[in-house]
Amino acid sequence: MIVHPKTIGIIACCGSECTGGYISRAVAARVVNELRATKVVALSLPRLLIGTANEKRFSMNHPTITLDGCAKACARKAVEKYCFKPIVGINIGDLIGEQEVLASVNGAHRYMSEIDKVSGIVTHVLDSVAAMYEKAKAAQNNNCDEGTCDCGCGGSSCGCGCESGSKDAPVSDQTITSEPNRDGIVIYTKTGCPFCAKVLQDYREKGIAFQEVNTSVHDWAKNLCKDRYGSDKVPVIVKDGVAIQIGDVEGKG
Repeated sequence: MIVHPKTIGIIACCGSECTGGYISRAVAARVVNELRATKVVALSLPRLLIGTANEKRFSMNHPTITLDGCAKACARKAVEKYCFKPIVGINIGDLIGEQEVLASVNGAHRYMSEIDKVSGIVTHVLDSVAAMYEKAKAAQNNNCDEGTCDCGCGGSSCGCGCESGSKDAPVSDQTITSEPNRDGIVIYTKTGCPFCAKVLQDYREKGIAFQEVNTSVHDWAKNLCKDRYGSDKVPVIVKDGVAIQIGDVEGKG
C-alpha cells in the first residue's frame, strides 16, 4: 500500500558551531514557517536520537528530507538507522562548498545570500517530492475506481485516501513523450535531486531559456541519458544536442 502523506518532514543538522549547521537550521525554519508552511513539518534530530515516539513515527510514515550541514551527514544517518532511508538527503556543503560550511559562525547577517539560495533549492526539491507522491496517489485512485487497488478496498472508503484524492498529477512535463527538439538547452533531472534544483535555479536567475525533462517521470529520458550520454547521473545539460554538463560542476549527481 502506498502511503499518501499530507505533509513532508524535514530534519536539519543540529551542529551549533559551524556555518553549515547554522544555515541548515535557518533554511529549515524558513521553509517550514514561510515558504511551504502547509506542506512541511520540522522534526527534531535530538528527539529522534533519544527515541521520541512522535519523531520516529512520523519519519516512518511520511516522506522525510534530511538537511545536513556537512559531509558527516548526521541527520541522514540518524533517519536511516532509526527509521527508513530519507527520500532525499541534502548536504549544504554540496551546494555552497565544504570548506565554507566547516568554518565557524561569524555573524548571522553574513549568510543571508546562502540561506536564500539553499532555501530556493530545498523548496524545489520539496515540490518535486510532493508532485511524485501526488502522481502515485492519482495512480492508486484510478486502480481503486477499477477495483484493483493494492489495498484491496475495491473502490470503497478504506482509509487509503482513494475516495478523496485528486486524479490530476501535477507533473510539469508529463506531456513530453519523446526527445525534445535538439535546438536550445534541455536539462534532464530527477525528482528530489538537489543538484538538479541548484542548476535550474541558476539558469532561471540568469534568464537562460531551457526545457526540463524529469527522468523520474519518463523512462525514455532516463535511457537516453545512459545510452547517448553514458551517465546515470543527473542533471544532464544538453545544448544543441551536445552534453555540456553531467552532474553538478564537480561531477556529483
